[in-house]
Amino acid sequence: MARGKQNRPQQSRPEQGKTQRARAMREAGRDARRTRRRRFRRVRRYLIIAGLAIIIFLLILGLVLPGALPPAAQRQGGPAPGGPGLVQPDLGRGHLDVGVAAPVNYYTTYPPTSGSHSPGWTSCGIHETPVPDEVLVHNLEHGFVNIQYNTDDEALIEEIRTAAESLPGWPDYYILTPYPNLDRDSPIALTAWQVIQYLDTVDVAAMEEFANAYRTFGPEVASGCAPGGFMPAQG
Repeated sequence: MARGKQNRPQQSRPEQGKTQRARAMREAGRDARRTRRRRFRRVRRYLIIAGLAIIIFLLILGLVLPGALPPAAQRQGGPAPGGPGLVQPDLGRGHLDVGVAAPVNYYTTYPPTSGSHSPGWTSCGIHETPVPDEVLVHNLEHGFVNIQYNTDDEALIEEIRTAAESLPGWPDYYILTPYPNLDRDSPIALTAWQVIQYLDTVDVAAMEEFANAYRTFGPEVASGCAPGGFMPAQG
């Protein structure tokens, strides 16, 4: 005998309401999780973009504008004892009037290492003609290391240039210039604020030691590589 079709028991209205609420809560939970995931991905994307932008900015700042950065430190109270070179008296940091030269024999060494100087300074790197003493001193005040030479030997000049260009950070805070008043027995002179060192021959190790000891350690905020002038006198 054929069985009659069995009917499923129907849920009561309260049970149907509970089922619908549970389904709605599950859907709401899934929607909330999807929203949180989208928000997380969006925030992560913004953070990655911001981080890349900061890295690019720092790279540009470090590579394109090294001269605009402040020196690593400012020396107080003169050169540290035990460094390379001969320490010289501090002749002060006054500014001469525009176009006025220091009195004859005013500086205690030639090339000089301190004293009254031009209100303007010159650019980093190689100079084909001599830079006036008054300008050289202003660069020293800003933490430069100046490399001066007196020779007509083109091979020696090229050797000096090659050595200078190998120094750390070249050309930032360096000047390489002819200096006709230098004794040819020691045709190379390295200068920093209050320090001078004479070299009989090109000595790259000595030049690196001098640069590492004194470069950017001037008594006044560094100027960078662009020429400038007319800073207010300090000290």
